[in-house]
Amino acid sequence: MIEAYFNELSMEPLCSTNDEVELRIQTFATLLKELNKNNIKTVRYENSFSDIKLKQNLTLHDYCLSSYNYNRDIVNLLYSTMKRPYLSEEQDRDFYTYDDVKFVSAQNTEHNCIGLYIAKLKNTFAIGFNAGLFKDKLDVSYTLKLKKADKIKTDNVFCLTKISNLDNPDFINFIAKHPDLTVQKSDLPFHEKKRKKFPKHHGMKECSDFQEKILRCDYVIQVLNSIDFNSAEHECIHKVYEDKIEIRLVDTPKGYGVCIQTTAKTKLQNYWIANYIQKNYFDK
Repeated sequence: MIEAYFNELSMEPLCSTNDEVELRIQTFATLLKELNKNNIKTVRYENSFSDIKLKQNLTLHDYCLSSYNYNRDIVNLLYSTMKRPYLSEEQDRDFYTYDDVKFVSAQNTEHNCIGLYIAKLKNTFAIGFNAGLFKDKLDVSYTLKLKKADKIKTDNVFCLTKISNLDNPDFINFIAKHPDLTVQKSDLPFHEKKRKKFPKHHGMKECSDFQEKILRCDYVIQVLNSIDFNSAEHECIHKVYEDKIEIRLVDTPKGYGVCIQTTAKTKLQNYWIANYIQKNYFDK
């Protein structure tokens, strides 16, 4: 199961008005809801919400107490996804993998960081408020400078601050290949899955043969139809939709293809399934 880590650097600058606080919380909560749909349901914090500052003399804990009556759904969401600390006691030694870690901003300034660093160590990503150094960024991959003894290297870590970041191609590629994303499997036995009766054309046999092969995949519900052939295309994944994938049969002379329905509940999950299909049915 994938867990995200809160980026404490995203607290700065603090909000000046209550309207800014509401916008910051609403944007953060919308991102949490979408991550929940993708079965990413835990955000790790180092300490309690009392340490998350929103405005001078206002913490996230204060906000939850004062807004519960009119913003109950958001408050419940924040607490239901919250887990602490960043690392359990048995994982504490992981923190000392490097002697010193700095976040390097786009302005080439260096900042001490914990959430971003732990997210990198745990092969996951960070999330934070859409503010300061992370506000409205299209590129959600950030640079870390890692020091061990006299050796220094750089590495990248993802940090999401709003729902549109989930469409970032680099992040999609990262999640699509992540071994810990939870995606529902079909409960239909192989013999009960619906078959498509392909019309008589030159690719009928190839499409029918592939149908019997791909229906054995746990994440495929049915084959919907064939797609236009294209012998010039060399990528097996032609197009990814919310719960459908168009697949190019690149090993056929004419480049036949089929469209399948998957178990995905979100487009992000479907990219994961597309990568699974490519890895298990084409890259062998």
